[in-house]
Amino acid sequence: MEKTQFSTRKNVLYLLMPFLGSAVLLPLILQTAENQVIYQSLIWGLNMLMVGWVWYDLRARGQSWKDIGLSFKSGTGPGKLILQSLPVLVITVLAFMLGSVLMVTLGVELEQADLSGYDFLKGNPLMLVLVLLAVYVGSSFSEEAIYRAFLINRIEGLTRGGKKGKHLAIWLSAIVFGLIHFAWGPIGIVQTTFMGLSLGYFYMYFGRNLWVVIIPHMLMDTLLMVQVYLQG
Repeated sequence: MEKTQFSTRKNVLYLLMPFLGSAVLLPLILQTAENQVIYQSLIWGLNMLMVGWVWYDLRARGQSWKDIGLSFKSGTGPGKLILQSLPVLVITVLAFMLGSVLMVTLGVELEQADLSGYDFLKGNPLMLVLVLLAVYVGSSFSEEAIYRAFLINRIEGLTRGGKKGKHLAIWLSAIVFGLIHFAWGPIGIVQTTFMGLSLGYFYMYFGRNLWVVIIPHMLMDTLLMVQVYLQG
């Protein structure tokens, strides 16, 4: 497939389009918040709609998922990917915790993240399995495809590359990633921003290999969901 060069205006439009669409749909989704299952399902569905836009964007440019890191590179099997992902997981968890430390240092009272939206998991093993499958696709994979692969590459493209462009792209994508977790409160926003920074830098460090950040994200989501389940 022949690759297509976009104008700056078209690049900006394609970059903003999924987020503008989400801004329109999100108020409607928030109205279903009283029904936890429906609300979470719609949030995952919204993420997948955004992934659909990422796919459309790639097709319009004559690119494929491979161009943003969703491929198995030669010599990188599942075992090597897992080994690469483990230090990413550890450092990303530490970065998440650093966000808490920073906010407490600034005098913000540390509060436990509001995970009441997953109360339907408590003590329900079947629901835990179903939700984990949904989370892996609608959160772990989709968020990395959107906020790492899509955002970082498109913002970097607007800056014409270079070291400053790469750092700017990683920081802006991490800030957006933090802001979409607004329901977790101020500390949650900072925590997930630091998480996004860690995953963004590792995404670039490993040659834009998306699997190296998807796997740690899946493991973190697994720990979170199992924690809620055990509370039951």
